[in-house]
Amino acid sequence: MRYIRYIKANLISSLKSIPALLMLVLMPFLLMFFLAFSTKGAFNPSNLTIETKIYIDNQDKGAYGEQVVALFEKLTEEKQIALTSVKENAKVIATIPSDFTESIQTRSQATPITLEKSGRTSNTSFAVYESLLKTMTSQLLEASSVMNAVAESQNSSITPEQAAGILAALQQEILVGAFETEQVEAESQVTANQHYAITGLGFLFMMFLETAMGFGVKKEFSGLRKRLDVLPFSISEKNRLDLAVNMIMTTLLSFVYIGLWKILDPTTFGGNFGSIIVLIVFYSLVFNALGNLIGNFVTEKNLPAFSTSINLIYMFLSGMIPLDRISSTFSFLSGNPLQKFMYTPFVEVMNGVSVGGMITVVAPIILILGLAFNWSLKRKEARQ
Repeated sequence: MRYIRYIKANLISSLKSIPALLMLVLMPFLLMFFLAFSTKGAFNPSNLTIETKIYIDNQDKGAYGEQVVALFEKLTEEKQIALTSVKENAKVIATIPSDFTESIQTRSQATPITLEKSGRTSNTSFAVYESLLKTMTSQLLEASSVMNAVAESQNSSITPEQAAGILAALQQEILVGAFETEQVEAESQVTANQHYAITGLGFLFMMFLETAMGFGVKKEFSGLRKRLDVLPFSISEKNRLDLAVNMIMTTLLSFVYIGLWKILDPTTFGGNFGSIIVLIVFYSLVFNALGNLIGNFVTEKNLPAFSTSINLIYMFLSGMIPLDRISSTFSFLSGNPLQKFMYTPFVEVMNGVSVGGMITVVAPIILILGLAFNWSLKRKEARQ
Protein backbone atom coordinates (compact mmCIF):
# COMPACT_ATOMS: atom_id res chain seq x y z
CA MET A 1 0.00 0.00 0.00
CA ARG A 2 2.83 2.43 0.80
CA TYR A 3 4.20 1.85 -2.68
CA ILE A 4 0.85 2.88 -4.17
CA ARG A 5 0.79 6.00 -1.99
CA TYR A 6 4.29 6.88 -3.17
CA ILE A 7 3.35 6.50 -6.82
CA LYS A 8 0.08 8.39 -6.34
CA ALA A 9 1.78 11.30 -4.54
CA ASN A 10 4.44 11.63 -7.22
CA LEU A 11 1.89 11.50 -10.04
CA ILE A 12 -0.21 14.21 -8.40
CA SER A 13 2.91 16.32 -7.90
CA SER A 14 3.89 15.90 -11.56
CA LEU A 15 0.40 16.67 -12.86
CA LYS A 16 0.45 20.01 -11.05
CA SER A 17 2.91 21.14 -13.73
CA ILE A 18 0.39 20.65 -16.55
CA PRO A 19 1.50 23.72 -18.60
CA ALA A 20 5.11 22.48 -18.64
CA LEU A 21 4.01 18.95 -19.53
CA LEU A 22 1.82 20.19 -22.37
CA MET A 23 4.72 22.24 -23.74
CA LEU A 24 6.85 19.10 -23.62
CA VAL A 25 4.30 17.41 -25.92
CA LEU A 26 3.48 20.42 -28.09
CA MET A 27 7.11 21.11 -29.01
CA PRO A 28 7.69 17.86 -30.98
CA PHE A 29 4.12 17.92 -32.29
CA LEU A 30 4.42 21.40 -33.81
CA LEU A 31 7.91 20.68 -35.12
CA MET A 32 6.77 17.49 -36.83
CA PHE A 33 3.66 19.17 -38.23
CA PHE A 34 5.86 21.84 -39.82
CA LEU A 35 8.24 19.23 -41.24
CA ALA A 36 5.34 17.16 -42.61
CA PHE A 37 3.98 20.24 -44.39
CA SER A 38 7.40 21.31 -45.66
CA THR A 39 8.57 17.94 -47.01
CA LYS A 40 5.33 16.37 -48.20
CA GLY A 41 6.75 16.42 -51.76
CA ALA A 42 9.09 13.61 -50.70
CA PHE A 43 6.04 11.45 -49.97
CA ASN A 44 3.77 10.62 -52.86
CA PRO A 45 0.70 8.73 -51.66
CA SER A 46 -1.06 9.07 -55.02
CA ASN A 47 1.40 6.57 -56.51
CA LEU A 48 1.19 4.05 -53.71
CA THR A 49 0.96 0.43 -54.82
CA ILE A 50 0.58 -3.04 -53.38
CA GLU A 51 3.99 -4.70 -53.12
CA THR A 52 2.84 -7.93 -51.46
CA LYS A 53 3.29 -10.69 -54.02
CA ILE A 54 0.27 -12.81 -54.97
CA TYR A 55 0.24 -16.18 -56.72
CA ILE A 56 -2.88 -17.33 -58.61
CA ASP A 57 -3.50 -21.07 -58.76
CA ASN A 58 -5.91 -21.20 -61.71
CA GLN A 59 -7.58 -24.62 -61.68
CA ASP A 60 -10.41 -23.39 -63.88
CA LYS A 61 -10.18 -24.30 -67.58
CA GLY A 62 -12.93 -21.90 -68.62
CA ALA A 63 -12.83 -18.36 -69.97
CA TYR A 64 -13.58 -16.57 -66.70
CA GLY A 65 -10.61 -18.00 -64.84
CA GLU A 66 -8.31 -16.88 -67.65
CA GLN A 67 -9.93 -13.43 -67.58
CA VAL A 68 -9.13 -13.03 -63.87
CA VAL A 69 -5.49 -14.00 -64.46
CA ALA A 70 -5.24 -11.66 -67.46
CA LEU A 71 -6.45 -8.67 -65.43
CA PHE A 72 -3.95 -9.38 -62.65
CA GLU A 73 -1.18 -9.61 -65.24
CA LYS A 74 -2.19 -6.24 -66.64
CA LEU A 75 -2.24 -4.60 -63.20
CA THR A 76 1.20 -6.07 -62.52
CA GLU A 77 2.54 -4.58 -65.77
CA GLU A 78 1.23 -1.21 -64.58
CA LYS A 79 3.08 -1.80 -61.27
CA GLN A 80 -0.09 -1.53 -59.21
CA ILE A 81 0.09 -5.04 -57.76
CA ALA A 82 2.71 -7.80 -57.70
CA LEU A 83 1.63 -11.05 -59.39
CA THR A 84 4.25 -13.78 -59.27
CA SER A 85 4.46 -17.09 -61.12
CA VAL A 86 6.52 -18.69 -58.34
CA LYS A 87 4.29 -19.91 -55.52
CA GLU A 88 7.14 -20.01 -52.97
CA ASN A 89 7.74 -16.25 -53.42
CA ALA A 90 4.12 -15.28 -52.77
CA LYS A 91 2.72 -13.88 -49.53
CA VAL A 92 -0.88 -14.32 -50.73
CA ILE A 93 -2.20 -17.32 -52.66
CA ALA A 94 -5.46 -17.11 -54.63
CA THR A 95 -7.09 -20.34 -55.80
CA ILE A 96 -9.57 -20.26 -58.69
CA PRO A 97 -11.65 -23.47 -58.39
CA SER A 98 -12.08 -25.85 -61.32
CA ASP A 99 -15.78 -25.04 -61.69
CA PHE A 100 -15.43 -21.25 -61.38
CA THR A 101 -16.57 -20.52 -64.93
CA GLU A 102 -19.48 -22.93 -64.57
CA SER A 103 -20.58 -21.32 -61.28
CA ILE A 104 -20.51 -17.88 -62.95
CA GLN A 105 -22.47 -19.07 -65.97
CA THR A 106 -25.12 -20.72 -63.80
CA ARG A 107 -25.03 -17.70 -61.45
CA SER A 108 -24.65 -19.99 -58.44
CA GLN A 109 -21.15 -18.91 -57.29
CA ALA A 110 -21.06 -22.10 -55.24
CA THR A 111 -17.24 -22.18 -55.22
CA PRO A 112 -15.79 -18.65 -55.14
CA ILE A 113 -12.11 -17.73 -55.40
CA THR A 114 -10.35 -18.37 -52.10
CA LEU A 115 -7.42 -16.47 -50.56
CA GLU A 116 -4.87 -17.58 -48.00
CA LYS A 117 -1.84 -15.97 -46.40
CA SER A 118 1.63 -17.43 -46.66
CA GLY A 119 3.83 -16.38 -43.77
CA ARG A 120 3.93 -12.83 -42.42
CA THR A 121 1.59 -10.79 -44.59
CA SER A 122 0.18 -7.28 -44.42
CA ASN A 123 -3.53 -7.40 -43.58
CA THR A 124 -3.98 -4.24 -45.63
CA SER A 125 -2.65 -5.84 -48.80
CA PHE A 126 -4.62 -9.03 -48.13
CA ALA A 127 -7.83 -7.02 -47.74
CA VAL A 128 -7.20 -5.18 -51.02
CA TYR A 129 -6.69 -8.44 -52.94
CA GLU A 130 -9.81 -9.88 -51.31
CA SER A 131 -11.87 -6.81 -52.25
CA LEU A 132 -10.52 -6.82 -55.81
CA LEU A 133 -11.42 -10.49 -56.36
CA LYS A 134 -14.90 -9.99 -54.90
CA THR A 135 -15.44 -7.04 -57.24
CA MET A 136 -14.28 -9.06 -60.23
CA THR A 137 -16.52 -12.01 -59.34
CA SER A 138 -19.49 -9.70 -58.88
CA GLN A 139 -18.89 -8.07 -62.26
CA LEU A 140 -18.58 -11.47 -63.95
CA LEU A 141 -21.87 -12.57 -62.42
CA GLU A 142 -23.60 -9.39 -63.64
CA ALA A 143 -22.14 -9.81 -67.12
CA SER A 144 -23.26 -13.43 -67.25
CA SER A 145 -26.78 -12.47 -66.15
CA VAL A 146 -27.08 -9.82 -68.87
CA MET A 147 -25.77 -12.14 -71.59
CA ASN A 148 -28.20 -14.86 -70.56
CA ALA A 149 -31.05 -12.36 -70.59
CA VAL A 150 -30.08 -11.23 -74.10
CA ALA A 151 -29.81 -14.82 -75.32
CA GLU A 152 -33.23 -15.68 -73.92
CA SER A 153 -34.91 -12.58 -75.36
CA GLN A 154 -36.46 -13.09 -78.79
CA ASN A 155 -37.13 -9.40 -79.38
CA SER A 156 -33.60 -8.12 -78.74
CA SER A 157 -31.94 -6.02 -81.44
CA ILE A 158 -28.45 -7.04 -80.31
CA THR A 159 -26.88 -10.46 -80.68
CA PRO A 160 -25.45 -12.37 -77.70
CA GLU A 161 -21.98 -12.08 -79.26
CA GLN A 162 -22.26 -8.28 -79.46
CA ALA A 163 -23.52 -8.10 -75.89
CA ALA A 164 -20.63 -10.25 -74.71
CA GLY A 165 -18.09 -7.98 -76.41
CA ILE A 166 -19.60 -4.79 -74.99
CA LEU A 167 -19.89 -6.21 -71.48
CA ALA A 168 -16.34 -7.57 -71.53
CA ALA A 169 -14.93 -4.16 -72.47
CA LEU A 170 -17.11 -2.38 -69.91
CA GLN A 171 -16.19 -4.87 -67.21
CA GLN A 172 -12.46 -4.35 -67.85
CA GLU A 173 -12.81 -0.57 -67.41
CA ILE A 174 -14.90 -0.92 -64.27
CA LEU A 175 -12.48 -3.32 -62.62
CA VAL A 176 -9.36 -1.32 -63.44
CA GLY A 177 -11.03 1.92 -62.40
CA ALA A 178 -12.24 0.42 -59.13
CA PHE A 179 -8.69 -0.62 -58.29
CA GLU A 180 -6.99 2.59 -59.34
CA THR A 181 -9.27 4.85 -57.33
CA GLU A 182 -8.65 2.86 -54.17
CA GLN A 183 -5.72 4.54 -52.41
CA VAL A 184 -3.73 1.82 -50.71
CA GLU A 185 -0.54 1.97 -48.70
CA ALA A 186 2.23 -0.47 -49.33
CA GLU A 187 4.19 -1.85 -46.40
CA SER A 188 7.12 0.50 -46.90
CA GLN A 189 5.22 3.67 -47.82
CA VAL A 190 3.43 6.16 -45.62
CA THR A 191 2.14 9.70 -45.98
CA ALA A 192 4.13 12.67 -44.70
CA ASN A 193 1.81 13.03 -41.70
CA GLN A 194 2.09 9.35 -40.81
CA HIS A 195 5.87 9.42 -41.16
CA TYR A 196 6.40 12.49 -38.99
CA ALA A 197 3.79 11.47 -36.44
CA ILE A 198 5.81 8.30 -35.73
CA THR A 199 9.17 10.11 -35.94
CA GLY A 200 7.94 12.80 -33.57
CA LEU A 201 6.81 10.19 -31.06
CA GLY A 202 10.35 8.80 -31.12
CA PHE A 203 11.70 12.31 -30.56
CA LEU A 204 9.36 12.65 -27.56
CA PHE A 205 10.79 9.44 -26.12
CA MET A 206 14.29 10.84 -26.59
CA MET A 207 13.22 13.83 -24.47
CA PHE A 208 11.99 11.43 -21.78
CA LEU A 209 15.36 9.68 -21.98
CA GLU A 210 17.18 12.97 -21.41
CA THR A 211 14.94 13.79 -18.43
CA ALA A 212 15.68 10.40 -16.86
CA MET A 213 19.41 10.91 -17.49
CA GLY A 214 19.46 14.32 -15.86
CA PHE A 215 17.37 13.53 -12.78
CA GLY A 216 20.36 12.45 -10.71
CA VAL A 217 22.73 15.27 -11.72
CA LYS A 218 20.79 18.45 -12.54
CA LYS A 219 20.73 21.08 -9.79
CA GLU A 220 17.06 21.92 -10.35
CA PHE A 221 16.19 18.41 -9.16
CA SER A 222 18.36 18.58 -6.03
CA GLY A 223 15.53 19.73 -3.77
CA LEU A 224 13.28 16.92 -4.92
CA ARG A 225 16.08 14.39 -4.47
CA LYS A 226 16.63 15.53 -0.87
CA ARG A 227 12.93 15.17 -0.06
CA LEU A 228 12.89 11.67 -1.54
CA ASP A 229 16.00 10.66 0.44
CA VAL A 230 14.19 11.15 3.77
CA LEU A 231 11.42 8.72 2.82
CA PRO A 232 11.55 5.25 4.43
CA PHE A 233 12.55 3.44 1.24
CA SER A 234 15.75 1.75 0.19
CA ILE A 235 17.65 2.98 -2.86
CA SER A 236 16.40 0.02 -4.87
CA GLU A 237 12.79 0.63 -3.85
CA LYS A 238 12.96 4.34 -4.68
CA ASN A 239 14.52 3.72 -8.08
CA ARG A 240 11.95 1.06 -8.99
CA LEU A 241 9.09 3.28 -7.84
CA ASP A 242 10.50 6.25 -9.73
CA LEU A 243 10.72 4.08 -12.84
CA ALA A 244 7.04 3.15 -12.42
CA VAL A 245 6.04 6.81 -11.99
CA ASN A 246 8.07 7.89 -15.02
CA MET A 247 6.60 5.08 -17.13
CA ILE A 248 3.05 6.13 -16.24
CA MET A 249 3.74 9.81 -17.03
CA THR A 250 5.56 8.92 -20.25
CA THR A 251 2.66 6.73 -21.37
CA LEU A 252 0.07 9.42 -20.58
CA LEU A 253 2.00 12.14 -22.40
CA SER A 254 2.57 9.85 -25.39
CA PHE A 255 -1.17 9.35 -25.77
CA VAL A 256 -1.73 13.09 -25.54
CA TYR A 257 0.70 13.42 -28.45
CA ILE A 258 -1.06 10.64 -30.38
CA GLY A 259 -4.43 12.29 -29.68
CA LEU A 260 -3.24 15.58 -31.18
CA TRP A 261 -2.20 13.79 -34.37
CA LYS A 262 -5.45 11.83 -34.55
CA ILE A 263 -7.39 15.09 -34.40
CA LEU A 264 -5.26 16.58 -37.16
CA ASP A 265 -5.13 13.43 -39.33
CA PRO A 266 -7.12 10.29 -38.37
CA THR A 267 -4.92 8.13 -40.64
CA THR A 268 -1.95 8.52 -38.30
CA PHE A 269 -1.28 5.74 -35.78
CA GLY A 270 -3.71 3.41 -37.51
CA GLY A 271 -4.15 -0.28 -36.84
CA ASN A 272 -5.11 -2.15 -33.69
CA PHE A 273 -5.21 0.31 -30.77
CA GLY A 274 -4.30 -2.43 -28.30
CA SER A 275 -1.08 -2.98 -30.23
CA ILE A 276 -0.34 0.76 -30.04
CA ILE A 277 -0.77 0.61 -26.25
CA VAL A 278 1.63 -2.33 -26.00
CA LEU A 279 4.25 -0.47 -28.05
CA ILE A 280 3.92 2.72 -26.00
CA VAL A 281 4.30 0.86 -22.69
CA PHE A 282 7.31 -1.03 -24.06
CA TYR A 283 9.09 2.13 -25.24
CA SER A 284 8.24 3.88 -21.96
CA LEU A 285 9.98 1.09 -20.09
CA VAL A 286 12.98 0.99 -22.43
CA PHE A 287 13.75 4.71 -22.52
CA ASN A 288 13.15 5.41 -18.84
CA ALA A 289 15.26 2.43 -17.78
CA LEU A 290 17.94 3.34 -20.31
CA GLY A 291 17.96 6.95 -19.11
CA ASN A 292 18.39 5.75 -15.54
CA LEU A 293 21.32 3.56 -16.58
CA ILE A 294 23.08 6.25 -18.62
CA GLY A 295 22.58 8.63 -15.69
CA ASN A 296 25.18 6.61 -13.78
CA PHE A 297 27.87 7.73 -16.19
CA VAL A 298 27.04 11.42 -16.75
CA THR A 299 27.71 14.52 -14.72
CA GLU A 300 26.09 17.91 -14.87
CA LYS A 301 29.10 19.09 -16.85
CA ASN A 302 29.00 16.49 -19.63
CA LEU A 303 25.19 16.04 -19.70
CA PRO A 304 24.68 18.68 -22.47
CA ALA A 305 27.23 16.89 -24.66
CA PHE A 306 25.45 13.57 -24.10
CA SER A 307 22.05 15.11 -24.91
CA THR A 308 23.31 16.88 -28.04
CA SER A 309 24.95 13.72 -29.34
CA ILE A 310 21.84 11.63 -28.78
CA ASN A 311 19.61 14.18 -30.53
CA LEU A 312 21.95 14.49 -33.51
CA ILE A 313 22.11 10.73 -33.93
CA TYR A 314 18.33 10.48 -33.73
CA MET A 315 17.75 13.29 -36.24
CA PHE A 316 20.21 11.77 -38.70
CA LEU A 317 19.01 8.15 -38.50
CA SER A 318 15.31 8.40 -37.65
CA GLY A 319 14.14 10.02 -40.87
CA MET A 320 13.32 13.35 -39.23
CA ILE A 321 15.22 14.76 -42.21
CA PRO A 322 14.13 12.29 -44.94
CA LEU A 323 17.41 12.27 -46.84
CA ASP A 324 16.80 8.76 -48.17
CA ARG A 325 13.54 9.95 -49.79
CA ILE A 326 15.00 13.17 -51.15
CA SER A 327 18.04 11.60 -52.82
CA SER A 328 19.11 8.05 -53.67
CA THR A 329 22.60 8.98 -52.45
CA PHE A 330 21.35 8.52 -48.90
CA SER A 331 19.42 5.31 -49.55
CA PHE A 332 21.75 3.54 -47.10
CA LEU A 333 19.93 5.36 -44.28
CA SER A 334 16.65 3.61 -45.07
CA GLY A 335 15.87 0.72 -42.76
CA ASN A 336 18.79 1.35 -40.38
CA PRO A 337 18.67 -0.32 -36.91
CA LEU A 338 17.21 2.76 -35.20
CA GLN A 339 14.33 2.90 -37.69
CA LYS A 340 13.70 -0.83 -37.37
CA PHE A 341 13.52 -0.46 -33.61
CA MET A 342 11.46 2.74 -33.22
CA TYR A 343 9.73 3.33 -36.56
CA THR A 344 8.99 0.04 -38.33
CA PRO A 345 6.82 -1.48 -35.55
CA PHE A 346 4.28 1.37 -35.84
CA VAL A 347 4.17 1.02 -39.63
CA GLU A 348 3.65 -2.73 -39.30
CA VAL A 349 0.83 -2.24 -36.81
CA MET A 350 -0.73 0.28 -39.20
CA ASN A 351 -0.60 -2.41 -41.89
CA GLY A 352 -2.33 -4.93 -39.66
CA VAL A 353 0.67 -6.92 -38.42
CA SER A 354 0.29 -8.27 -34.87
CA VAL A 355 2.78 -7.23 -32.21
CA GLY A 356 2.87 -10.88 -31.13
CA GLY A 357 5.47 -11.54 -33.81
CA MET A 358 7.80 -8.99 -32.19
CA ILE A 359 8.10 -10.95 -28.94
CA THR A 360 11.38 -12.58 -30.05
CA VAL A 361 12.96 -9.12 -30.22
CA VAL A 362 11.17 -7.52 -27.27
CA ALA A 363 11.84 -10.28 -24.72
CA PRO A 364 15.67 -10.18 -24.94
CA ILE A 365 15.66 -6.37 -24.74
CA ILE A 366 13.55 -6.39 -21.58
CA LEU A 367 15.70 -9.16 -20.07
CA ILE A 368 18.96 -7.31 -20.74
CA LEU A 369 17.56 -4.00 -19.47
CA GLY A 370 16.24 -5.71 -16.34
CA LEU A 371 19.62 -7.24 -15.55
CA ALA A 372 21.43 -3.96 -16.23
CA PHE A 373 18.92 -2.02 -14.11
CA ASN A 374 19.38 -4.37 -11.16
CA TRP A 375 23.16 -4.10 -11.54
CA SER A 376 22.81 -0.33 -11.44
CA LEU A 377 20.77 -0.49 -8.23
CA LYS A 378 23.35 -2.69 -6.53
CA ARG A 379 26.07 -0.29 -7.65
CA LYS A 380 24.21 2.67 -6.13
CA GLU A 381 23.63 0.81 -2.86
CA ALA A 382 27.33 -0.10 -2.67
CA ARG A 383 28.22 3.60 -2.88
CA GLN A 384 26.13 4.47 0.16
